[in-house]
Amino acid sequence: ITFSNNLTVNLGNELTPTQVKDQPLVEWPVTPGTLYTLAMIDPDAPSRISPTMRSVKHWLVVNIPDANITAGDILAGFIGSGPGKGSGLHRYITLIYKQTNRIEGLVRNDTIPSRLGFNMTKFALDHKLGEPVSGNFYHSQWDTYVDERETDRAFRGDGIVPDVIDASPKGRIEVTFANNLTVNLGTQLTPAQTSQQPLVEWPTVKCALYTLALVDPDAPSRADPIYRNWRHWLVMNIPGKQISYGNIISAFEGP
Repeated sequence: ITFSNNLTVNLGNELTPTQVKDQPLVEWPVTPGTLYTLAMIDPDAPSRISPTMRSVKHWLVVNIPDANITAGDILAGFIGSGPGKGSGLHRYITLIYKQTNRIEGLVRNDTIPSRLGFNMTKFALDHKLGEPVSGNFYHSQWDTYVDERETDRAFRGDGIVPDVIDASPKGRIEVTFANNLTVNLGTQLTPAQTSQQPLVEWPTVKCALYTLALVDPDAPSRADPIYRNWRHWLVMNIPGKQISYGNIISAFEGP
């Protein structure tokens, strides 16, 4: 298994999520004219101590002729490692099975819910795959790319990208309302809970100025947003993250 920059998987070496974000080259000894199944799983989700989502399906391709993965039938497209912050090392296992017959009747599903709780042993039994004929694995733990990927997935999943903005932000803002209520990529909060100006923090660069904007693209409704975007807060020329020192264009107004 070879990722970008010739990084190879070698029976438990540690690679970062950044290093394994793109689909790798996978090769194995083949019997000409044979079909194979490739599976990549994380059995340690959300953590190895408490793997309640075992296993996460990171990649699943069936009916691969010889080792030509692109000619196989993709049941779950490749996604790189995404271990949660503080969850420790996860094992990422790639297995190759030799098929006795062509697998039919299955359709591709790349949704997150469909990837959780995947039982590779049961899948192998159901499709008479037997034991894996080849395999390898690496370890990985959280790095900042994981948050970038989760942010992008959330912004796209809720239609913010490309409906409201063209691209997802690289970093994530920490927004905390009264009573330590935090915003976390789509959490639901009531108008009463968000009536007061929150504490907002983000990674900063020395001597840089920032603009903060809070908008509602769904006014008066998401189905008919004729008032898009309702400006709830706009501050410019913020030094670092000292919002009170910026130029207030529109003072904070809750939902």
